[in-house]
Amino acid sequence: MLKRLAAAAVIPIAGCSKTKSAASAQSPSKAGSGSLVFNKDNYTVQTMTVSTSAGDKKVTYHLYKAITYVAAPVNATYQSLNVSVPVTIDSQTIDATNAPILFDNPQAQLASDLPAKIAMMNPMYFIGRKNPSRAKNWWIRTGTLDTNTAHTIVGNLAASAASLGDTVNSLMYWDGGHGDNEDAPEVIAWVGKLTGYTA
Repeated sequence: MLKRLAAAAVIPIAGCSKTKSAASAQSPSKAGSGSLVFNKDNYTVQTMTVSTSAGDKKVTYHLYKAITYVAAPVNATYQSLNVSVPVTIDSQTIDATNAPILFDNPQAQLASDLPAKIAMMNPMYFIGRKNPSRAKNWWIRTGTLDTNTAHTIVGNLAASAASLGDTVNSLMYWDGGHGDNEDAPEVIAWVGKLTGYTA
């Protein structure tokens, strides 16, 4: 019965609703220094009431806070995570040393320039905005055995560009892989036809 209760409460804690939270000062936790050596004694004791399918449960757990996960973090505040290991559920001791709970770092956030950089790498961003300065001629090739780029990505790109009236030449190489290039003379001829330049 205790094992079933532990399993029911341990698994959903990250996603269940918390009704109360309390902390007890024991073995104060410190921010990670960049060392990858895990100190199992460096934790604080936390207690919260969580709602599960079996009803409200009072869970006491050891909180290992701000553990850095790289040897030389650029910013330890963001390159860290919190790990919680339950020790009691409704005052009954449990052994959950092999079932830690990962919580996100509330201080972590994306670098301010990251969204713009991601958008610059994604042609669908510009197609969706109907950017008049976008490329108007598309030569798109992929292989049927491509395991890096899903065929739906290639199909969506071709269909979206064509829907804007762009010139699209899109094909798949049978049994071709990622980055396959089997018709170089054809693409040169295609460019020549579009531009009016010939060799």
